[in-house]
Amino acid sequence: TPAQWWRVTTSGVVMLTAQSSTGQLGAWRLRATNVRYLAVDGSRPTITVDGVETVDGQISGPPGLLPPASDLVASAIVSSRPAPKLQPGAWQTGNPIFLAGLPRDTSALRARLYATVGSDSEAFTYIADALRSGLVPADLRAALYRVLATVPGVEITSAKASIDGVIGVGFGRLDDPHSLRPEIVIDPTDGAFVGERTVVERQIDGLMAGTVIDQTTVSRALVSTVPANVVARFPH
Repeated sequence: TPAQWWRVTTSGVVMLTAQSSTGQLGAWRLRATNVRYLAVDGSRPTITVDGVETVDGQISGPPGLLPPASDLVASAIVSSRPAPKLQPGAWQTGNPIFLAGLPRDTSALRARLYATVGSDSEAFTYIADALRSGLVPADLRAALYRVLATVPGVEITSAKASIDGVIGVGFGRLDDPHSLRPEIVIDPTDGAFVGERTVVERQIDGLMAGTVIDQTTVSRALVSTVPANVVARFPH
C-alpha cells in the first residue's frame, strides 16, 4: 500500500587505502550495512541507517597493520534525504516517476541512456546506479539487462560470481586506466539483481590479479513501519 515502506539493505565490503597508526600505507576491506527506508508512494523523506564499520581483512601492506580508528564509522548514523518524488529525476535517485517514465523497449531505453552519458564506461555505471537503488521494477530491470548486453566491452566475466555466498552471473567491463573490472551480478534463475563487486584485472599497487576489493549485495523487503528505535533518532 502507499503507506508502506521499502526496506532496501545494502551489505558488503569496500576498500580503504590509508596510512596506519604507525604511518605505513596499507589497504583493508571494511564491512558495513546500510539500510534505507523509502516510502512506497515516494512522498515521505527517506530514512537511512549507516551501520558500524569493521575491518574484514587486510589487502595490502605489511602484515598486521590496522587502519586509523578515525577512518572507521564507530556507531550507527541515522540520516535523511528528501522524499524520492521531490528529488530530481535521475538514474541515481530512485525517483519513482523517473523510473516509471523510462522506456521498456531495448532500443529506446538504450537511446535514452546514451543521451545522458558520454561514454560506454558511464553507461555501465549508470545502469549499476539504477539497479543499486533497489527500486527498479522487474520489467525495467529486464530491459536494463538487455541494454547492458549491448554496451561495448561488457561480457560475462564470471559464470559463478560469489558475493557473500550468494552466487550469480557477473557481467563486467574492464576499466583499463585502473586495471579494475566492475561487475554487475545477476541471479540467473529469476533475474534478480544480486549486487556488485570490483575485481583487480592486473596486478596494481600491490594488489594481486583476481583480488576482490569491494562487493555489495542489495535486497529489499516491504514493511509497514520504520522501527521505533530508528524513528527516535530520525533527524526531522
